[in-house]
Amino acid sequence: MTVTNIHIAQEAQEFLIKAAAAKNVSVEELASKILAEGIQVQLSELEISDRPNSSLNPLANLQPYFFRAKPEESALSSDEWTMESDEG
Repeated sequence: MTVTNIHIAQEAQEFLIKAAAAKNVSVEELASKILAEGIQVQLSELEISDRPNSSLNPLANLQPYFFRAKPEESALSSDEWTMESDEG
């Protein structure tokens, strides 16, 4: 179970409290039940698969940055290195 805070309108809060009292259950229990049912109804239309989907992860098809220098080589050329060290 995931615990979360949600914001609902004052009118909805009052209605939820009255409904929970009428059903003789806690407000949290009734809210959890309503939320669980609502999530299932609202999200049942979505097609969710176990396969990775590039629309869910826009970086899925990108490759990491690759620098083709040897570890002992500087990432800056000698000209750029001179400019960088002259400024400081």
